[in-house]
Amino acid sequence: DELEGKRFLDLVHPEDVEKTLKLLQDLPNWQVVFNFVNRYKTHDGRYRHLEWQAQVGYGKYIYASARDITDSVMKQAEYEYHSYHDPLTGLYNRRYVEEILKNLQLDETSLPVSILMADIDSLKTINDLHGHQAGDETIIAMAESLIKRCRPTDIVARWGGDEFIVILPKTSHETALRIAERLNGTPNEASTLKVTTSSGVATKISMLEDFPEVIRLADQRMYEAKRLVHKKKD
Repeated sequence: DELEGKRFLDLVHPEDVEKTLKLLQDLPNWQVVFNFVNRYKTHDGRYRHLEWQAQVGYGKYIYASARDITDSVMKQAEYEYHSYHDPLTGLYNRRYVEEILKNLQLDETSLPVSILMADIDSLKTINDLHGHQAGDETIIAMAESLIKRCRPTDIVARWGGDEFIVILPKTSHETALRIAERLNGTPNEASTLKVTTSSGVATKISMLEDFPEVIRLADQRMYEAKRLVHKKKD
């Protein structure tokens, strides 16, 4: 009774309607379709991922069968999430950054691309004095602070250990420096401990430049800033 008066497309997820319509239009040319996936509404209002096989029948009829692959889709999505995210902070991880930079390397429209490297000052001291849980909490607080201080278009990731990287597409060196100034030497308000950060910036302005060299230069400048922090403490 719930299906009475409803069209097939009424039950298809709104984001999948266009590709489903295209399939129906193209099916007479293909005759048979395998492994087409869309989301289909169930009686409780939720959507399930269905994998369809269909073929043109006699007259106006289409014969189709589907199997529910929602569990495998969810598992794949979870696997992909963990492949590209840091488990401690939830930020993107180094693997994701490397994939993004491969694409940006070929994208002239993204220039200039600035790279900001940031590092927590004295994390080893925090671990030694307060324990590794405090160190982890400091790393999480740093991640939250970076997200808050950077723009929505920036890509913030944990590079490794206490080091973070921010990719700033279509961002000049001067603008990136202003963003870095909001981080350098600034106490991290999200942490219960007094934590400061050091950062360095480098910018790719030409297709001839490679990101590994830009990252190396930003990293070098970050450590120069870090040394100045230690000198002031001494």
